[in-house]
Amino acid sequence: MDYNLIHADNSEDQKILNTVTDLKKDIFDKILKTFEEQYNGWKVMNIFERQWVFRDFKKNMGQSAEQVLEKLREIDNYIKMNDCPPAIG
Repeated sequence: MDYNLIHADNSEDQKILNTVTDLKKDIFDKILKTFEEQYNGWKVMNIFERQWVFRDFKKNMGQSAEQVLEKLREIDNYIKMNDCPPAIG
């Protein structure tokens, strides 16, 4: 009993799936671009501001800004390959 829940054989279903995939890519591109812009802005701050921002970021996020940027780029690569990213942890 398949009930056609898993397969997107219908061309309309495939169009919807493609639209969702494209939307996911567009949204994540914006997220990554925004974070990269913020990160690059933090890197050019004077040393005291930069240390405070990065320390505060790590305190609140549980990971350094570099680790988060690396993970976002990894997820972006998976999305572009239409693959499922590994769990974030």
